[in-house]
Amino acid sequence: MFSKSVTWLRWLKYDQLEALANVLLYVPLGVLLVVISDKTKLWLLCLVPIMVSLLAEGSQRLFLQDRYATANDVFLNSLGGILGLFIAASTRQLKRISKQGR
Repeated sequence: MFSKSVTWLRWLKYDQLEALANVLLYVPLGVLLVVISDKTKLWLLCLVPIMVSLLAEGSQRLFLQDRYATANDVFLNSLGGILGLFIAASTRQLKRISKQGR
């Protein structure tokens, strides 16, 4: 197990590591959505990580017998994507404000 081989991760249990990985995996998707869609409403962009996660987990359930798709995975993936959206949108807004102040 990865967390057992890395000394500073020994406090982390497998289910916690998996949850963290599910969130972090989708953060870049949220950031990318903000970068490529300047004028789209943020609430509308929030639907994209949810739909992508539903599609990924649904495909996993249908086509990969050895894998388990769970509602918790959909929730955590969606949370990561939405977190990425808000990080990128906040950063963009701060840059706009700082440019106005010059």
